[in-house]
Amino acid sequence: MGARLDHGQIAYQSKFFAHNAKKIIVDVDVNEIHKLGIDIEYKVDLDCKIFLNELLTKINEIDIDTSKWLTHCKKTYEKYPICLPEYYKQKDFVNNYVFIEELSKHLPENSLIVPGSSGACSEVTMQAIKIKPGTRIFNSEGLGSMGFGIPAAIGACLAADKQETICIDGDGGFDRVKGWCLSYGRDRGESNVSKKNGGYDELITSQDVDYVYIFDGDYWECHNTSDPELINLYDREKY
Repeated sequence: MGARLDHGQIAYQSKFFAHNAKKIIVDVDVNEIHKLGIDIEYKVDLDCKIFLNELLTKINEIDIDTSKWLTHCKKTYEKYPICLPEYYKQKDFVNNYVFIEELSKHLPENSLIVPGSSGACSEVTMQAIKIKPGTRIFNSEGLGSMGFGIPAAIGACLAADKQETICIDGDGGFDRVKGWCLSYGRDRGESNVSKKNGGYDELITSQDVDYVYIFDGDYWECHNTSDPELINLYDREKY
């Protein structure tokens, strides 16, 4: 309902998405349904609120035995584990799946987790994390907007009355917002210096174009003496 089923959400293989299922797609914009590129038994061009309200009037008439499906899911999960034993044997770096597996063991119940927008920080987290009772996790995989992680974590933290919030972000996503963090520190008369990270070519190119031509060369937050240190950013504002 209302889901655009981004490629990242369906493993980049639209033709295999729920290929044995009868699919009912509800969207207020029928053109979005046509763009999906999957076989759909029922295309419902309708506001989701109207659909749900009507569904609720029929809910007592729906009797579906899900036991076979749940058994199949459990067997598949056991047959194809996410974190394989050989991942623990890697020497040079910590495997992403191992990190999320171990993080899951140490997180308490009722945790608040906000992964970044896309890439390993998002997709590996959503694949491998073990959700404990009361845990809430917010993800924007369908949008894939780089820079989502830090602002979303701040928003989630404040909305949860400043509850401890775990943000699992990638270097590319963080690179999108570190300038904002530095702006915040500069406006308060604070600044930190760290070694410049070469970063993604795409990010460097966009900065070269945007800040030189659009912002008339106001390049202060992008040169090699202005990157904020992560530890000092954390200390600056403990929300």
